[in-house]
Amino acid sequence: MLEIKNLQYSINNRTLFDIESLSLERGKHLLLLGQSGCGKTTLLNLLAGLLKPTKGEIIFQGNEYTKLKDTQRDNLRAKNIGFIFQKNHLIPHLTLKQNIAITQLQRNESDLKTLIQTIGLSENTQKKARDLSVGEAQRTAIARALANNPTMIIADEPTSALDDKNTDAVMKLLFSQAEKNNASIIAATHDARIKKYFDKVLEL
Repeated sequence: MLEIKNLQYSINNRTLFDIESLSLERGKHLLLLGQSGCGKTTLLNLLAGLLKPTKGEIIFQGNEYTKLKDTQRDNLRAKNIGFIFQKNHLIPHLTLKQNIAITQLQRNESDLKTLIQTIGLSENTQKKARDLSVGEAQRTAIARALANNPTMIIADEPTSALDDKNTDAVMKLLFSQAEKNNASIIAATHDARIKKYFDKVLEL
């Protein structure tokens, strides 16, 4: 599903990383592990086609990013990639349901209802995002990333602010949902607690 060839990214004459080759099959998972400032988020942005590499190729589902027009890359990303950001970025005045539905390319009430049931928040669909607890907001952000049934889920520090109990709950939820769609998860973190969940680990 994803392949990297001779990938290099430099900024201000400093090379953040140089990856000769890396591949990921659909349904398999990759963890980018390293301390703050090592380039994890930058690499996520490259893999999502949000940044262009200094050198090398990133091939997603047979499409080499640098050979696509911006609109083609945007469409590919919108249809296939779900994002879980380091900060939830929920819209405070919208309800839980609206925050999840906003990412659906085609509104499907049945799928939306099932997804909200899965995250255990059916009784909170009309609750404003600003009134959600930390755990509820985290689960809402995960559901939003899954609303389009993506083939690849990109998560930036998904557990950095969570205790052990909530970390375990969030990871189990994320992986159970990915399994339903045979989706791959690529996560970046400094949190070694979640290393055990991943097929591949790239330490930066």
